[in-house]
Amino acid sequence: MFKLINDKHSILTINPLPSLDKVKEHYKNIYFQELTSNGYHKFYTEKELKHYKNKSEYYLKLFEKFTGTNPSNIFEPGYGEGFTLSYFKNKNIEIYGVDLSQEGLYSHNKELLENQNIIQGYFEEKIYFDKKFDLIILDHFLEHVYDIDKTMDNLKKYVNEKTILIITVPNEFNAIQKSYLLNKDLEKEQAPWIQNIEHLRYFQPSSLDKLLTNYDFKRISNIMSDFPIDINILSEESNYYNDPKLGKNPYMLKLIFEDLLFNNSFEDYLELCSAFAKNNVGRNLTAVFKLN
Repeated sequence: MFKLINDKHSILTINPLPSLDKVKEHYKNIYFQELTSNGYHKFYTEKELKHYKNKSEYYLKLFEKFTGTNPSNIFEPGYGEGFTLSYFKNKNIEIYGVDLSQEGLYSHNKELLENQNIIQGYFEEKIYFDKKFDLIILDHFLEHVYDIDKTMDNLKKYVNEKTILIITVPNEFNAIQKSYLLNKDLEKEQAPWIQNIEHLRYFQPSSLDKLLTNYDFKRISNIMSDFPIDINILSEESNYYNDPKLGKNPYMLKLIFEDLLFNNSFEDYLELCSAFAKNNVGRNLTAVFKLN
């Protein structure tokens, strides 16, 4: 049995942690291969593929907004299925990545396997590139890493005063989720979104800020969130934790809604995302950081 405790950065963290060998085995042999709750699939619809393109473009537009330029290179630890790296490669931007598994690339972006800068490896284990990067993207990465301090120490080896760091993490125990737990009379550890192998820590806006501040980064953007898809768990008729089959339609509606707004006005979309975060709703958090 595990508990959720606040670590020194105030991040809710699984305690005790599973063994490191068990975690590595999960990502190498299960995470992309089995259709589990992570949502990875062998095939995606056109709407889902458009979502991945929009998310990559979102990261590029954020870089442009805060620098006025395009990056010459990008580094993505935990590149997953490679959609972001593929997008930047097609923009003639030099790409680098490290991930424990390349299974996602085999399914969706096989051409990246030929790139010598796309490495299968364990980010916390060593420094893979003797290089500083213009843009580093941590897209649903920090909640998975085993040793958050080793991760941050290694991350700093790749940054200089010009590096832009964009981080996306799940917005855990937000206002909607807290209401759900209260109505169900559940403890945090009983929350149905807890994944004590895949997600070892659970971020809120304050803990994300504290972690980055503790490693001498400053946030240069608003904290932004996305469409609060978890409003569906507040009704028994749409609660996808009771019946996972109920999750597909709300997810597709979320993609359509975000595509509509994102392609209408990027600045207005950012304003809405900031408002979601200010109201402590939205399923994910995104923020932009630089060295202090």
